[in-house]
Amino acid sequence: MSRRIFTVLTVCLLVCAVLGTSWAQYGRATSYSTFTVGSGGLFAHGGNFTVETSAGTDKFTVAASSGNTVCSGTMGITGLASLNGGLAMDTNKFTVADTTGNVLTAGTFSQTLVNAAGGSANPYDYTGTLGIMNGSDDFTLFDINMTNANHTGSNTVQILDIANITGDAEATETAVLIGTGWDAGITSSSLVNFNAGIACDTDKFVVADSTGIVTLSGGGTIDNNTSATVMNLTETTVRVTGILDVTGNSTQATVDVGGGYGSTGANIASSGNISTNGNLIVDGTGQIRAQLTVAETTNARVCTSADFGKLIICSVADALSITLPANGATAGSYIDFLIVSENGGTVTISPATADTLITASSADSDAVTFATGQRIGAYCRVISDGTAYAAINLGQTTMGVTDTD
Repeated sequence: MSRRIFTVLTVCLLVCAVLGTSWAQYGRATSYSTFTVGSGGLFAHGGNFTVETSAGTDKFTVAASSGNTVCSGTMGITGLASLNGGLAMDTNKFTVADTTGNVLTAGTFSQTLVNAAGGSANPYDYTGTLGIMNGSDDFTLFDINMTNANHTGSNTVQILDIANITGDAEATETAVLIGTGWDAGITSSSLVNFNAGIACDTDKFVVADSTGIVTLSGGGTIDNNTSATVMNLTETTVRVTGILDVTGNSTQATVDVGGGYGSTGANIASSGNISTNGNLIVDGTGQIRAQLTVAETTNARVCTSADFGKLIICSVADALSITLPANGATAGSYIDFLIVSENGGTVTISPATADTLITASSADSDAVTFATGQRIGAYCRVISDGTAYAAINLGQTTMGVTDTD
């Protein structure tokens, strides 16, 4: 009896497949069971092959590891398709057709495509024409929004990590290439670090905002090392805390401060040294208006190289002993002394090494002095010849010389 029932069901299935009629018309439409196809095939001619859903169960399974489901037409899936083993596609075969479609991945997106020998390749190729915007619209091709965490230890977070490559003489390797037409190639509200430097074409490095600052720290250098190049600063203040070192080529190097906007002109303000092996030129009505001054109100001062180029104004109403920096300073290094107080004892200026001060007709003096009655308005400059210091009386009062030899 059971053999006859199986035979009848088999005949019904074959008739159903041939006529394209739904199996539900011959079986139990509301009952679900497992249907197994062996070494043969299961065909739906002219009709549809429908797998009905049932909560918590999977209805269509290719069980064998070598099994394949081949679709030569279009497969439409309105629900979620889980592909635990991956998805392999030929060229141009994966499409998100609807404009609201999304491709979501919770794992890593891996791509290994490169060009074939002698050919080119664009593994990620986006081409599109924007629609007309009308006031407050936005188009962002890659929109990255990441929430950071309160980390512990030493960690790194990067959005884009481009690894090192080995350069080749027959290729121009550019990690990020930005064409023309953009209002800004890169806009950053965070610090941008350039560990290998910045190479700019003519007039291409701009600090656009009025509050913009170019800061060099940790021994940084602005190196303009090509012959006949110019650094133009218009209506700009250059503030140097340290040394502004302008080294000329075979002709000359020039820091040229000319007239400027209004009556202010251009300023070079430095709390350190402005050093040049070329010329420091002040054109037009420009001038070096003030020497850096230091007030001395104590009875003794030991000068150092930090005092070079300064005017030390001495106002102590008593005897004053001044000791110069160590001999051997760069030739031309100088210190000026101005005495503005009369009451008190003698002002004595001595070298750090005895018997080495150069004065009128003597190369081994011990000191120069300004005695009572010769103090107010006394002005002395000591200047290095590269070996020792020479004392020069630039004032109207009498400068005495102490020479025990």
